This record gives sequence, structure tokens and C-alpha cells, in this order.
Amino acid sequence: MKYAIISDIHGNLEALQQVDAALGALPGGFDACLLLGDLVGYNADPAACLERSLQLATHAIRGNHDKVVAGIDSDEDFNPVAQEAARRHRAMLSPAELQRLRELPQGPLKVEPGVIMCHGSPFDEDYYVIDTWDANVSFEALDEHYPEARVCFFGHTHGAMLFPQEGSKSRLVQLESGASLDLEEGCRYLINPGSVGQPRDGNPAAAFGVFDSDRKRYTQFRVAYPIAEAQRKIRALGLPESLAERLERGR
Repeated sequence: MKYAIISDIHGNLEALQQVDAALGALPGGFDACLLLGDLVGYNADPAACLERSLQLATHAIRGNHDKVVAGIDSDEDFNPVAQEAARRHRAMLSPAELQRLRELPQGPLKVEPGVIMCHGSPFDEDYYVIDTWDANVSFEALDEHYPEARVCFFGHTHGAMLFPQEGSKSRLVQLESGASLDLEEGCRYLINPGSVGQPRDGNPAAAFGVFDSDRKRYTQFRVAYPIAEAQRKIRALGLPESLAERLERGR
């Protein structure tokens, strides 16, 4: 199976459209799409992104912004900018659209033998996997709950990265655009494809990944999108200026 992997769209329609086009141009196409959560929050087009991303997705799970916008969780742990955006998105979505958000399943979700997907981590959907300590705790959770899993895809941090576990140790690999990695037999992996709609790894281009589970190969992609248009729409809605500014910084 060849999987397209997308995460953290956050209402950025311009970015999603370019990722959608890039996926459509993949040589040989893809068989299924994994959507790792956070369809909404931050940017200007929550409804359109909810609709298109769920059309794309074969398997989808919720993220923390999806839960807050849908009213499943409180926004008390969000910073003021994230709170304002979540409240605006809740007001912009119809009752039916909010219900679709509520119905997104909680991760982790088994995709096929040896492959699972989650939003934050395999032990807590809201936990941020940032460094090797976080990765080691996550691998311990895989040992306990998903011992057959060799690959776990996650999002939430908005950075394209990979953690291989070799023996009892893990290491962090930052994933550059175009990087193609053959996964080694006997090694386990945590893989983050980065964010479609609000990258935070220093590269403002929208990020996504492709995983060929037969060839055991993961490839990282980045695609440019019209950032200025996404910024214009954020400002037209009166959302916080920092949300527009960070798109061009990729931070």
C-alpha cells in the first residue's frame, strides 16, 4: 500500500489545495490517505478544509484543536491566540460540520499490521513528541500496547521529523524535502510528516509524506503555496496578526 500522510491543516485552504494537487501528481498515485488530526484552528477556512480533507482521507483521527472547536474539550490550555481562533472557527462552522468534527475517532488507530497513526503520541493524543526523551516514552508505550507496530505516524508538533529506535536508543532525524528513507528491518520508527497549514520547522512550505508499506520506504515532500493569500484572508477575518505573520516564517 502507498499511503499519503497529511496532518495539521488548521484551516489553511491555500496550503491544502497545493498539497492536494501534489498528491494528484504523484507517479502511480496513492492507495490511501492518513489524516493525523487538527483539520481546524488558526487559519481562515475551517469549513472548506474540513470538507476537502475528509474527502481525501481513508483513515482520519482527531487533533486537540478539533476537540476544542467541536466542544469536546475546553480551551483553557490554549494560549490566547489559539483560543480566539478556536472560538471563531466554532462560530463559522455549521451544526452539521461541528458534528463531523465530534465524530472523528481518537487515536491511536491501527492502519494495517505493523502500522499505526496518532495525533500526539501513542499513549496520549495531546502529548508533544519533540525530542528523544519523548520518543523513548512513546516507544515504551508501543511495547506495552502495540508491540506489533513497526511504524507510528504522528503529528501535533508541526515539524517534519523521524525517530528511529535502534535497540533501546532513539535518535532525532530532521526530514528535509525530498528525503527518501528505506526503513530498516528490526528497527521501529516514529514519523511526523510535518504540517500542511502551519509549519513550525523553519520551512514555510506545506509538508506531507508518502509511505510505501510494501517497499518500506518513506518520502518527505514540501510544496509552496500562496502564503500572501492565506495571510490576506486571516487579516480580513480579523484573526490575530501573529497567525498571518508566522506563516511566512514557518515558525
